[in-house]
Amino acid sequence: MNLLLAISIACGLAGSAAFRGFFPLILASLTGIIDYPPALEWLSSTPVLLILLVLMGGEFLLQHFPGVSFFHSSVYTAVKVIIGGILFSSALRIAPLIGMILGGLITGFFIFSRLALQPLVEEEVYQFHHLEYDTVENLAGIVLTILTIVIPWLSLIILGALSYGVIRIEQNIS
Repeated sequence: MNLLLAISIACGLAGSAAFRGFFPLILASLTGIIDYPPALEWLSSTPVLLILLVLMGGEFLLQHFPGVSFFHSSVYTAVKVIIGGILFSSALRIAPLIGMILGGLITGFFIFSRLALQPLVEEEVYQFHHLEYDTVENLAGIVLTILTIVIPWLSLIILGALSYGVIRIEQNIS
């Protein structure tokens, strides 16, 4: 695998983990787009994939319960960063610590950008509430993951455009 392709896959999967953590991990394991290091090969085993599918279903349900939503978001943010780091380091086949830091930074940037923009979007767009925002987030994560696997270089363009848009919005607010 050439370096640009590996970087595209690594960044795309780490970025999509910010939207839906388990989905990119499941799809990457099912498609074999990345080769996990020996210590993480268990992530592509059938029992683990079934557990991840159940967790993904729970993730979709828990985000809609007000009392559970805050706790879910707090714990799940850390899980998404870890998943982003695992996918990043595995796709690039680099030292796990370096991959966890770099992949975690990419995932973290998009998580916190999304959290910062959510109240603004809901305030500016009439009747665009939490449920609709979550639906857009779910679709974004699914589409970005699929595009990363099918057309990896396009994920770099999308992540770059999203980053630019977030920075521009933040500058306009300040």
